[in-house]
Amino acid sequence: LSAACLEGAVQYANERIQFGKPIGKHQMIQQQIAEMKLEDEAAKYLVYHAAWLKENKLPNQQATSLAKLFGCNAAVHGANMAMKIYGSYGYSTEYPCGRWLRDAKQFETLEGTSNIHMQIIANIELGYSPNR
Repeated sequence: LSAACLEGAVQYANERIQFGKPIGKHQMIQQQIAEMKLEDEAAKYLVYHAAWLKENKLPNQQATSLAKLFGCNAAVHGANMAMKIYGSYGYSTEYPCGRWLRDAKQFETLEGTSNIHMQIIANIELGYSPNR
């Protein structure tokens, strides 16, 4: 979902003209796009790492929780950033931003809430639970 938000925001930033130039030429929009790209890539690599551990029958519970938690946060943050880039159009049903945000928010509770995953990560890191 964070990749869809990024793709949509990039397309919109290149198409939307303001003050005679695409809004993507404005430094603040560029910073938001860079932040979205960073979080999308990091989430992807956390998922790949967790999958590799699982596939190789290595302890992966902490890596899986890290990937789920960070991926959800990246999706919510990406959807929020896309809403900002789209401006008032982000609230229009003609654009997908509202749906992205609704979808991203539901990920926070599916397959364990963010709080549960933070607890799993911390308990393993503190040595209170084994990393299975």
